[in-house]
Amino acid sequence: MMVTLVAFTALYALAPGQLGGRDVKVSGLVGLILGWFSWTAAFTGILLAWLLAAFAGVVLRPSRKSQPEGPPLGTCLVIAPITTALANS
Repeated sequence: MMVTLVAFTALYALAPGQLGGRDVKVSGLVGLILGWFSWTAAFTGILLAWLLAAFAGVVLRPSRKSQPEGPPLGTCLVIAPITTALANS
């Protein structure tokens, strides 16, 4: 939990406006839940969340006029750990 929380807090501080405060909070919970399974599950879940967010950004690029800041990472941080936890159990 602490590793993901510190990493996301560093990203939040170094790149203002790219991550929201809620994304940082959710990342801590994701680290706690997936860390319960294993380090591999935690790494896979976070990586899957970033890849899912990147894919959503590419898919939603044509409709950028309505959403100028890009897709929220929080949604991907909820979907990816559920998928990872189900795959590990």
